[in-house]
Amino acid sequence: MYFFFKWLVLKNRMILYWIYIYLMSVIFSLVFVVYLARVPFLLSQPNSEIVDEYYNRNMYVNIPLDIFFIAIYLLIAFITSHLLRLDGLWSFMGILVLTTIVLTGSFWILCTTITPSQWFFSRWFHQMGWRSIVYDVILLLMVAMVMASFHESSF
Repeated sequence: MYFFFKWLVLKNRMILYWIYIYLMSVIFSLVFVVYLARVPFLLSQPNSEIVDEYYNRNMYVNIPLDIFFIAIYLLIAFITSHLLRLDGLWSFMGILVLTTIVLTGSFWILCTTITPSQWFFSRWFHQMGWRSIVYDVILLLMVAMVMASFHESSF
């Protein structure tokens, strides 16, 4: 019984460790990509009002939403790379790019086949178009690279 509790404590520490690494990576990546490099603003030119609405006016709602969506994308990429028995950072990055293209591309096709509505993501995909896929790929690759570097430097 002692070994079970010892394993459980060790397992919980690893879970907390990865949650910490993930949150720090997402926060760093969002600040860098969105607010310093201004990638979504550059991709949405000449009409960057939708990006301003998402990341400036409604940031307290949308940043947690981004944290959730990024976790889902990474989880799907992790599961896919595990099922395909791929190992290594570069193979994971490739799976992450493909996952992002498929998921964001599907949402883009879905949202642009219906008429524009007041729903935010309908307006986002109608205005950003294929550039939303490019933005998601850049953001998710940044998160994955920062996670890998934080993980490497923690040992």
